[in-house]
Amino acid sequence: LGKLRLQIKEAMDLAAMDTPEQGQLAGKSDPYVDVHLGSLYWRTSTERKTCNPTWKDAEQILPFNSFDQLLHLVIFDRDSWDSDDYLGEILLPVGALRSKEERDVWLKVHGPPGHDAPITGYLRVAFSINERDCDQNHPNYRPPNPEEVHLSHRHVAEKAENPPPSRGGGGGKGGTGVERLAVAGAPVV
Repeated sequence: LGKLRLQIKEAMDLAAMDTPEQGQLAGKSDPYVDVHLGSLYWRTSTERKTCNPTWKDAEQILPFNSFDQLLHLVIFDRDSWDSDDYLGEILLPVGALRSKEERDVWLKVHGPPGHDAPITGYLRVAFSINERDCDQNHPNYRPPNPEEVHLSHRHVAEKAENPPPSRGGGGGKGGTGVERLAVAGAPVV
């Protein structure tokens, strides 16, 4: 039906899962992101000893066969000797990502069940779906629904001169010019 262009750029204020090293007050994590779309799977590189990682991985092109397919982003802390720790996730329908141009947004990371806070950080992603490249003769093609039309307008995602406010993890990176996207019923800012 179409192709989603997706790049995982950075995260902020992720949970610290590793024990603090001597002389440090707080631990760190070694985060990576697993990306799932239908039967497709892709993993970012692992960034070492940080709760505010920046990934340099290339943009990925992910084919999809329905605007109702779910993009599932799952964040883990890499452990060398144990199983990796779950840090949180984001789940979005592909249709919510429809836009006439590339978008660069901060998304809320929903924490694991039983975690002290429902939001355990933020993930910055860039994405685009070129509607002209979508097969309008595909049986699953449909025009954008009213919510998708609303989300595709630039004014819905206000410019954010800074990322969401940091909870003290050293993540206050200023001046990114990234948007905050408001999707009803979806875990985003």
